[in-house]
Amino acid sequence: MYLHHLKAIGMFFGVSAGALTVSALSAPPAHAWTFIDLASAAQCTGAMVNDAGSVVGFCGVNDARQGFLRELTGRSSIVLAPLVQPPCIAEGISNGAAGAETIVGWCADANGEHQAVFWNSATPTTAPTLLQPLSILGVKDKQTGPKAVNASGVIVGDSLNNNGTKSPVVWSSTGAVTELPGGLLESDANCVPVDINDAATPSIIGNCPSSSANGANVAVLWASATSGYSVLPVPSGGACSADKINDNGQILGDCAFADDSHSAVLWAAGGGSAPTVLTSVGGAATRTVAVDINNSGLVAGNYLSAAGFIQPYSWNTAGGGTNASAITPPGGTSAFAVTIGVGGNGEMVGFYKTTAGVFHPFHVVSGSTSAVDDGTPQGGPGTIITSISKGGLYKAAVSEDTSEHTHTDMQSTP
Repeated sequence: MYLHHLKAIGMFFGVSAGALTVSALSAPPAHAWTFIDLASAAQCTGAMVNDAGSVVGFCGVNDARQGFLRELTGRSSIVLAPLVQPPCIAEGISNGAAGAETIVGWCADANGEHQAVFWNSATPTTAPTLLQPLSILGVKDKQTGPKAVNASGVIVGDSLNNNGTKSPVVWSSTGAVTELPGGLLESDANCVPVDINDAATPSIIGNCPSSSANGANVAVLWASATSGYSVLPVPSGGACSADKINDNGQILGDCAFADDSHSAVLWAAGGGSAPTVLTSVGGAATRTVAVDINNSGLVAGNYLSAAGFIQPYSWNTAGGGTNASAITPPGGTSAFAVTIGVGGNGEMVGFYKTTAGVFHPFHVVSGSTSAVDDGTPQGGPGTIITSISKGGLYKAAVSEDTSEHTHTDMQSTP
């Protein structure tokens, strides 16, 4: 799964980061939420949740960022032990039983460099395991970064050397590092893996500079951690990136075209042929971006409406359809609204801007095209959804209180 479920959309749609800042007053919560972060912390964010209802994130504690874990039952939120000393951030958690998960993030090492690490959820107060950098002829790379973790605790990311070159790597569940090989007649320099699935033999996707594309990035697939990558074919005139792979091997991505159009695309398992291109939403051609895909091939994404607002869509890719259904935000508002994920049960989640100018989370039940407002759990200026668990059983959010401190919250899906 992704370490960050909330896909960057600012550059694509021309929305500045400031446009996503919550502000003004909010309505009371519409559903029951569970407060999950550290009671002693004033600013918490980054909440990621799995199907066990375990949540990780990070908070500002004593002027330093520290990761935390909150399990659904058994104990309160606790600070994850640092590698040496803070800062330390938890960015993702594997989809496993409570107490048997892998928590992935980064911590500062003794030299102050950010290094990828993982914790075992059964022993969160034990110092994390360092995800080792590559070592070439006895010279170690200087920095590592995690990108995604699967249910078996296998982690993909990159290793940065002293010359600033990244190498794509995979770490075993014990933290051992292996370099992912390049493709036929290609190196793996500056390849960035972005996702790994939960298949018996996990597949990995990423984006790599290619000599055949004059150094431009191309979408790639590693069928296993030991095989060289294959370049995913693209539609005519498209420059494409890979974003997410499901357990059946379907690959979700995006393509930009010479006419300045932009579309979500889906490669079939194995990526041997050009992808299916999403050509319209509600029958009208528009710019689209891919966000998430479940194992049934249901895609959640966002598009540019005729009125010039970002809006969510649901794309049922079964049968090769190229038209998505527009999702109507709560209250029928035509302003900003985005989906950030879809669960295995078909539940979609996101957040939108109300007519009062504040942000509220929403959900869309399976089979529906109408979003339902989920309120603001902390009663403050606004809330955004940050993740939905793989199966769609739980969702997590970041919400401001009346003092404009941010907190993390969790809720079971309807």
